[in-house]
Amino acid sequence: MLPSSQRLSIPLFKNVMDKGRSMHSPLFIFRLAKVAGNSRFSVSVSKKVAKKAVGRNKIRRRAYSILNSLYSRTQTGFHGVLIAKNTANKASFREISSDIEEFFVKSGLLK
Repeated sequence: MLPSSQRLSIPLFKNVMDKGRSMHSPLFIFRLAKVAGNSRFSVSVSKKVAKKAVGRNKIRRRAYSILNSLYSRTQTGFHGVLIAKNTANKASFREISSDIEEFFVKSGLLK
């Protein structure tokens, strides 16, 4: 799980949603904004993706776990938000992991 010091607060989340550029994949939408300071990330899963909280939390926990493993290799100065799509509900951990890692490679976040 990603520590709270590496997660976006509500005002920072809104800033990324307003000013960040977006990238799409089959499982997620990734919004990214360049900022000064440490990199922070957040995950959003709506009720349209999974009606029950158990399903939403499962996707969120998996994504935060993957973000935590990638965080040590991430460049500083970025804020990002992962927004789950409907297909993320039925995806395996391996599929989610490859999808998120592909975002990081395409956006140049990895060192």
